Amino acid sequence: MLELLLATAEAVTMAMHQHREWGLSGAKHGQYHHDVAADAAALGVLEPAGVAILSEESGVREGKLPVTVVIDPIDGSKLWTTQHWGGDAGRCVWTTRIVEYQIDGGGAAVKGKPKRAGKK
Repeated sequence: MLELLLATAEAVTMAMHQHREWGLSGAKHGQYHHDVAADAAALGVLEPAGVAILSEESGVREGKLPVTVVIDPIDGSKLWTTQHWGGDAGRCVWTTRIVEYQIDGGGAAVKGKPKRAGKK
């Protein structure tokens, strides 16, 4: 399961390196275009794995396995988009947060390393 979560975080990171539209999406209050792109990248990894998904961006998706993955693909969207991080735009960072929960009580979590806006 940990490999799945790490692959999901990597997919989000790769999507953000290629993404260039940073404004509000208009689909949901406070949601940015990069939130939508990051969510799509995460879902592209998680859905084929058969897990249930609870995403901050797209809501609940049923799965075939007794496992639920909770994800915030871009934690820090507003700070990243506005380039406001403690008054220093050069320090603006984001991270991906993913938690997996199993009915039997098992679980794993991944919090990606903070990334600088626009940096690999």
